[in-house]
Amino acid sequence: MTYTIHTEYLEHSGGTKFYEVVLINEEPDGPCILLKRFGKLADRIGGGQVQISRGNLNACLDEYQKTLHAKRKGKSGQGHYASVERPEYGLHKRNGKSIFGVALHKYTEEHYPSQHAASIFSYFDLKTEGYDEPPADIEADDAKPEAAATDASWGSW
Repeated sequence: MTYTIHTEYLEHSGGTKFYEVVLINEEPDGPCILLKRFGKLADRIGGGQVQISRGNLNACLDEYQKTLHAKRKGKSGQGHYASVERPEYGLHKRNGKSIFGVALHKYTEEHYPSQHAASIFSYFDLKTEGYDEPPADIEADDAKPEAAATDASWGSW
């Protein structure tokens, strides 16, 4: 099973808060989960508060876009959030890519506190044990095609 990952990382114009949205979709037409994480800038790696929404891709994508629009617009007199370079950890490393379940497990554990990671594993029915040493950077789009036959008769048509 493969999963697509989309992330957006924002920081507040006041320089003290962060907000991120992460969309994970089971391919091709499976369930989707949207995670919103926010808090003090000092808590941006693995900390902050988390809100989780579940549903189909269209519903989650709609909420993803509405959330980003609202945060970028801001409220009158309270500042706004702006996109900044994504931190290179967790699910941000895989933004815009398709990955296998073992990689989703690995990057989710890097990204979220254990109770939220467990919720994601449960939703996608990923096993939570047996990944002591997941292979480094397993991605669906990195699959190598099988080598062509190279025996003496190959290509002798």
